[in-house]
Amino acid sequence: MKNLKQKQELISQIENQKTGESTKDLGQVFTPNYIVDIVLDEIGYKGDTILTKKIIEPSFGDGAFLIKIAQRLIEVCNLNNLSNQETMRILEENIYGIEIDPELYSKTIEKLNYLLSIYSIDNIEWKNLYNENTIFFKTRARFDFVAGNPPYVRIHNIDEETRNELKNYKFSDGCTDLYIMFFEKCLNILKKDGKLGFITPNSYMTNTSQKSFRKYLMKENLIKNIIDFKSEKVFENISTYTAITILDKAKKDYDFTYKVYSKKETKFVSNYSILDFNEQTSSEPWNFDTEENNNLLNLIRNRSLTLEKYATIQYGVATNKDGIYIGKKSKIGRLKRKVSFTNGLDKDKTFEIEASILRPVVKGSKFKGIVDEDTVIIFPYTWNSNKKVYEVIPENVLKEKYPLAYDYFLYYEVELVKRDIKGATKWYEYGRSQGLNNTHHKKLVIKNIYSLEQDKIEVYEVDSETVVYSGIYITCQNETHLEKVKEILESEEFYTYAKIVGKNMSGGYKNISSTNIKKYGISQFKGTELFEFPEEFNNLNDDRKDEYWEKYFKNVFLSKIEESYLSYLDNARSVNKIIPIHSFISEAVQFLLGDSYIVKSHGYDLSNEKSYNEIKVKGKYYSKDVDIAVMKNGNVLGAIGLKFICSNYLQNANNYFEGMLGETANLRLENNIYSQLIILPEYVPYFYNNKVCSKIEEIKDAHIEKYIKLMEDRKTFYHRPDTLSLVLIDTGNKRFLNEMKENKIPLNTSSNEYKDSVNITYSDLYNNEAIEKERTKQFLEKHFNIHKFIKSFVYMILGDEYNF
Repeated sequence: MKNLKQKQELISQIENQKTGESTKDLGQVFTPNYIVDIVLDEIGYKGDTILTKKIIEPSFGDGAFLIKIAQRLIEVCNLNNLSNQETMRILEENIYGIEIDPELYSKTIEKLNYLLSIYSIDNIEWKNLYNENTIFFKTRARFDFVAGNPPYVRIHNIDEETRNELKNYKFSDGCTDLYIMFFEKCLNILKKDGKLGFITPNSYMTNTSQKSFRKYLMKENLIKNIIDFKSEKVFENISTYTAITILDKAKKDYDFTYKVYSKKETKFVSNYSILDFNEQTSSEPWNFDTEENNNLLNLIRNRSLTLEKYATIQYGVATNKDGIYIGKKSKIGRLKRKVSFTNGLDKDKTFEIEASILRPVVKGSKFKGIVDEDTVIIFPYTWNSNKKVYEVIPENVLKEKYPLAYDYFLYYEVELVKRDIKGATKWYEYGRSQGLNNTHHKKLVIKNIYSLEQDKIEVYEVDSETVVYSGIYITCQNETHLEKVKEILESEEFYTYAKIVGKNMSGGYKNISSTNIKKYGISQFKGTELFEFPEEFNNLNDDRKDEYWEKYFKNVFLSKIEESYLSYLDNARSVNKIIPIHSFISEAVQFLLGDSYIVKSHGYDLSNEKSYNEIKVKGKYYSKDVDIAVMKNGNVLGAIGLKFICSNYLQNANNYFEGMLGETANLRLENNIYSQLIILPEYVPYFYNNKVCSKIEEIKDAHIEKYIKLMEDRKTFYHRPDTLSLVLIDTGNKRFLNEMKENKIPLNTSSNEYKDSVNITYSDLYNNEAIEKERTKQFLEKHFNIHKFIKSFVYMILGDEYNF
């Protein structure tokens, strides 16, 4: 008969025995023993009551949970002086488990039988342990407890058969992790008073793709306890950040506890009440923190404006081959026109290159405030002052003007061609256009990865010549705003906000995303408005003012398009997604018209009524809800219709066009001024069923032709919009759309990754291979100008009063 010490030593050998490595494809991440004990203690699997309770581990892997469960049950049986036969019956009847991997399944049964031998108990069949796929597992049994460590694997990495079965699950929508499906599966087989304890990634608390799951947990009052490991790594060689979630179907109160586990100690943070979460906030990212920090977060979020009103916040340039483009320069004697260049890829090689094609460069994530003039990036672009954009240097010009740089690119041509180049047409240009055009301005570089030990977020100013990569940079309309934004980012409040909303990283670091920076709530800048310009603006002649306005409208409008597109990815209703665009156009129209006119739109109203509904306008045949309306003395003088197409264009293209014709005729016959604004991505995903992308539709000349005829053929189209603006954009995420298509990933569950892939720019018409006809390009150029569109609309409203 073994004594207690001998038993413990033998049991430790079982617990510490590794069965293979963690397997990414199956999502197997094996559980440390102390985690198993915490989970079992939290769900209450201990004491005499467990003798009659059924428990299941739905993905038992190497048996970490089952060994502990069996050991606890055997110990209770022994304390109650039950015979070996009775103990065997209780083990056989009450312990359930499922494991898909046949090797792990067999090894775990061996371990369990070895455990029995330690207690001098004969082997049993373990008839309720199944070598199956949990997703397909069927049982009539209902369980008092569920405990485990579900697999960590994305749905698009799962085999086709399993993925099809998951379509029957409530929370299965594309990129949702498989562990969410285990929550759903196990809640369904849990008794009405049952308890569940899982250790899983803590990402479900914040990821957009798990909004409906969060809402469900709150609505059903299931959460008893959350123990968050934050940045502490639980699993060896696995970077996943985890939390233990305890769910209780028998809860009588509405409270739950949030704790943080750090350095082998669980620390209480705060109690919460589910009653504090309404229909909206229950699905929003959960930021559990101290009451003081939660109050601060609510204060920030309830402010009327966000930082993106005054700042363009974006990631730096992406070459997709930094080792070739970035390196060190050094002088060659007294020569000024060319320098010696050593890149980061082949540090033992030296090249001669023209100095004028090089720009100072800083790595945003590691920048310390001092620009090293010898660290440079090859910049194969030239500034187009008319279009206010950087354009890639044509190959023949590059070869003639920069022969050394051209030879350098040729040397690395094979490597450069291998890159995944988004929207680019030249093999030597950067991999993506993100962050390119605004590099022309003075900018702020923000270190978005920060230690919890520092005093504030580090923000540094760099000049318009310096290029930023691998990090976030910020530009503003004027230097006054830039200084104010820097002051905000360096404030104690913003640092606290960053600590609350930032993503946990190892080593006590956090990472704040560009989205969270954009959404930081602020008050109106003192002495500034959306349409306030620097003092020198007033000294410009009319042509220069018009040029300034055009550039300003173009930049702000683009940011509002991106904001609306991201809102669409957050599953906003179609009318809600375009509120940012509504608001911008409405404010611009209001500014030009003056206070004697009232402008209303969905989500915008400067009158005291604060209306958030579309406005009904009387038409010849029926009253029509319009997106934006201008009123005076209670009468509607004009309206703007807005269409932002984000998916499934071609099947609806004729309906869109015919609907616009009908709306226009209906309103114009009542002498209403009516303008139309259409925003169209140059490549549009086509979704079917559960928003699964089946193809990518590319906008071509033929799709624009009907709009050309509309505006140029008066005989055919008598009733046409007074003004039309057709804006073609590049969402910057064609590669991700293709991945969605190939992997059949539904939109509404991949939106978090989808959002990260978005980088809205205006379509480069002359490098857009789908738009071939010069006539189409010229038409789009003419009807793209948002500044001209708004001014023309205002001109028609004011008539002789127009003097802007």
